[in-house]
Amino acid sequence: MTNPFNQKLFLVGMMGSGKTEVGLQFSRKYNLSFFDTDQEIEKMAGCSITEIFANQGESEFRKMEQAVIDSILTKESCIISCGGGLCIPEGMMERLKILGIVACLWAEPRTILARINKDNSRPLIDQGDPLSSIEEILQKRRNRYLAADKILNTENKSIQEIIQEISKFFPLNTV
Repeated sequence: MTNPFNQKLFLVGMMGSGKTEVGLQFSRKYNLSFFDTDQEIEKMAGCSITEIFANQGESEFRKMEQAVIDSILTKESCIISCGGGLCIPEGMMERLKILGIVACLWAEPRTILARINKDNSRPLIDQGDPLSSIEEILQKRRNRYLAADKILNTENKSIQEIIQEISKFFPLNTV
């Protein structure tokens, strides 16, 4: 475990699980820095995630993701919303767990679809059959997500309820 006075909380899970909104509101409530790896990648690349996937491919995107994580690790205590696939590369989940606490925000495929339904900027989702795409991606990633330190089911829960759950295991008294 890392220095408890410089703790990091990594939020992992599928797109649409609530990582960004929960992370942002948690960080505001407890006056912590917040980073969204996808937003940081877009800043670094000067274009959208969709454009990166289309023009440079997933492999290049994953390299950028790694660079962003490396830069965030130099920051003080913070909340990091990780892209849905960030914990998939071999050794990444283990690395995140050494560097901080990893919490997986879990949602079922139909819930994810309802949450992202109006967002066409999801490069890995087949617009022809988005539910099947989500189910397939979730099946491939399930074991990696379930390797997190904490699993938080977000089904039928408000953001405030999820924040309350996180505050029970994230050492706020040390930040």
